[in-house]
Amino acid sequence: MTNSGAEHTPLASAHVRQDGNRPVLTERQAAQAIECSRRQLQYVWFILRYGIPELVDAVRIGEISVRAGADLARLPEQIQRDIMAKGKAEVRRAVAEIRKASRNTVKDLLNLWNKASGLEQMVFLAAIGIVKMDNDGDGDDGDDDDDDGDE
Repeated sequence: MTNSGAEHTPLASAHVRQDGNRPVLTERQAAQAIECSRRQLQYVWFILRYGIPELVDAVRIGEISVRAGADLARLPEQIQRDIMAKGKAEVRRAVAEIRKASRNTVKDLLNLWNKASGLEQMVFLAAIGIVKMDNDGDGDDGDDDDDDGDE
């Protein structure tokens, strides 16, 4: 018996690699294929990539939620081991602390941003590569300033 609806599944619409092997899916297609959100898929990938085996197993069997697992996977491996060795209560406490620190960090950054002058904001944006600074004051971002050693 054939499945007449198969051509409408995310896997069927995926691009096939030139070598004929596995289909290449977008994040959205992969999430649809396993019936989860893109964010959940990203969390799972992060856990598999950065989580220690004990953490991966705990998420896999449902002892730890996917989001909590992703929070823990952000920590260095030895700290993950220490937390996992102490049990569920320590996992809950650690996840709560991670989330609190994350909220406070964002809040602190927003406060700093709001207190910064326009120039300080531009310097910050240049430092993280969002804008280019005009080093020589001639209105362009070219490299014809006098501090490059050429005379």
